Amino acid sequence: IPVSMMAEFLPWISSSLSADEKHDMRRCLSKIVPEEKLLQQ
Repeated sequence: IPVSMMAEFLPWISSSLSADEKHDMRRCLSKIVPEEKLLQQ
């Protein structure tokens, strides 16, 4: 998935998720994308 697409979807997804789901999603993302890359965007 292109990162630019994810950047468009993340605000929409995160607004519809609960806090726990956001935490899980962030954990999954950090496995896919190294922490440095997430921080840069």
